[in-house]
Amino acid sequence: MKNKGKSLISGLRQFRWMFKLFDEYTFRIIAYALLIVTKTVLDLVLTYAVGNFVELIVCDNMLDLIHFVILFIVMFIIKLIVTYIANRVNVFNYTAMHKTLLLRLFDKTINADWESLEEHHSGDLLTRIGQDVKTVSGNINGLLPTILSDLACVVAAVAVVIYFDYSILIVLILVAPLVYFSTKAFAGKVLDYQRLGREAASEITLLNKETFHNMQAVKAFGLFDIFHAKMEVKAENLRQCDIKSNLMYMISWVITQGIGLIAVIISGAWMVYRVHTGYITVGNIASMAALAVSAASALANLFGLMPTLVECITSAERIREIIELPDEADLHITPKEQQILDSHTDSSMEIKVEDMSFHYHTGPNIFEKANLHAKSGEIVAMVGPSGEGKTTMLRIILGIVKAQEGLSDIEWADGDKLHMGPITRSLISYVPQGNTMMSGTIAENMRIIKPDATDEEIIAALETACAYDFVKKLPDGINHMIGEGGLGFSEGQNQRLAIARAVLRNTSILLLDEATSALDVVTERNVLKNLMKDDEHRICLLTTHRPSVLSMCNRVYRICDKKTEVIGDEDIRKLMNDF
Repeated sequence: MKNKGKSLISGLRQFRWMFKLFDEYTFRIIAYALLIVTKTVLDLVLTYAVGNFVELIVCDNMLDLIHFVILFIVMFIIKLIVTYIANRVNVFNYTAMHKTLLLRLFDKTINADWESLEEHHSGDLLTRIGQDVKTVSGNINGLLPTILSDLACVVAAVAVVIYFDYSILIVLILVAPLVYFSTKAFAGKVLDYQRLGREAASEITLLNKETFHNMQAVKAFGLFDIFHAKMEVKAENLRQCDIKSNLMYMISWVITQGIGLIAVIISGAWMVYRVHTGYITVGNIASMAALAVSAASALANLFGLMPTLVECITSAERIREIIELPDEADLHITPKEQQILDSHTDSSMEIKVEDMSFHYHTGPNIFEKANLHAKSGEIVAMVGPSGEGKTTMLRIILGIVKAQEGLSDIEWADGDKLHMGPITRSLISYVPQGNTMMSGTIAENMRIIKPDATDEEIIAALETACAYDFVKKLPDGINHMIGEGGLGFSEGQNQRLAIARAVLRNTSILLLDEATSALDVVTERNVLKNLMKDDEHRICLLTTHRPSVLSMCNRVYRICDKKTEVIGDEDIRKLMNDF
């Protein structure tokens, strides 16, 4: 029982949070609610008029009947106008709120602390940005007005019935608690299964994403049966969650409908008795019956909203988890920091990592008292076994993660320095592992980095990355289309395009994370030569498992056992010979 109470309280808190989330749309939501309530009132008036119509027919008063019909038609036309306006307001509200929430969640995924965001897999994030955003923005505008209009219908109907015959109130007093407790008994279970269902949907999205991304491997290894079995398990899990959620709802619905039927039978029998005794007229009972039908329909609508309400609360919880993730530290630049950046646009600099210790939130130490130095005009390499921290070192330099101890700064010759973080990323171009090209033309991919880049600048960057030799042979040149995930180009070609994109940014620091792994040795060496020739003051920091270019480097760090160590020519030659 305590868990059910907690679920109900949690649901109310999420509902309140949802409305707070859309503070700027409060007036628009209220306006829509007023329109819906107005429409409901008009519906009730038209329904109540049925009793008057019966009375006029019985009295055979033709003039009053004609006046009544004219008034009825006018009211009906007004209702149509109000309904049209309400629907248009609903569409405008939904589309605006959907856009606002979509952008807010999307921006949060970009600005959130990297480690906190990594706790949510990509399939889950896609489900939240897509399905959950749509659910919340769609229902926050519609749920309250719908609930208010249905409640208004029920209250008005009850008020009229009581006005004609207050004794019927006894039936309502007996029925209301039974309906409330039957709903409350199962609401918590419905909410729990809705949460599990959304998690199951996220797992399906993730499996779809991973399957499509690795389609070549799936086909090459004949993995159809394995992936089919995985999807079958996840789809069955989602099906079971939906079935159990529906079962809890339907049990509650059956109980409520049964109670409602009993109430209708008792109320109907009582009203027949009151007509028979002359306490109320036939016209009165016609109006009461019509309003009772409207009230019953409104009650059914209210109860039918429970799965929608639960779904909306579940989605709100999931969106709230992402929105409340912490942002990256030091995301906003101070005037002093901006002044330092502006005054050193062409100055020599040095990357300094000294006595640095780092571990991820839930993991062991990756570095303990590690050191790394790289100066303008240098190529510095990091080598070592997989998983020892090479990519992590680049993340620290990028400020994606923050070391717990030690120094990690960028320092200029005049003594100015800035701590590595989001504010120093404007000095850095980065080529990560894997294929990072996006669907669109080559030129569009390049202009992601520099929107105002000319065709000549793009071609120059492609030449530096040894990519223009194959791009110029394409039918459309730099306007040739790239498929999703670099489809249509080899891994080596995609790597060179990614390097060209980084070069186009024209920064003082270039980080290459296994970015030349798919290139032949000659092309790899030519790319590095071009990078340094293109800007002799550039710092090029690279990670590699291939020692073929180590002889070109000013310094080579071996990363192993949580330490960094500069290795000499003899060790480099040994690595090259072993390779």
